[in-house]
Amino acid sequence: MKPIALGLSPNTQPDDVGLAFSQIITPWKYTKGSSVAELERWFKQYFQTEAAITFTNARSGLYAILSCLGIGKGDEVIV
Repeated sequence: MKPIALGLSPNTQPDDVGLAFSQIITPWKYTKGSSVAELERWFKQYFQTEAAITFTNARSGLYAILSCLGIGKGDEVIV
């Protein structure tokens, strides 16, 4: 099985693709398990910060950042 967009991740190994596929078809294993907490702990330790918060998608993360900065409806944001 080959990834659809190999050019976007040239270091992808067959094991990576298999793991990703298994995670997609069994989401309850990582949403109810300890994987998310382990990932957040790893980021906290690696970046030596007080907190690390994961989001389900980039839109949720961006919304949280903008909300924390007090940016709301009617404000202009240039990305």
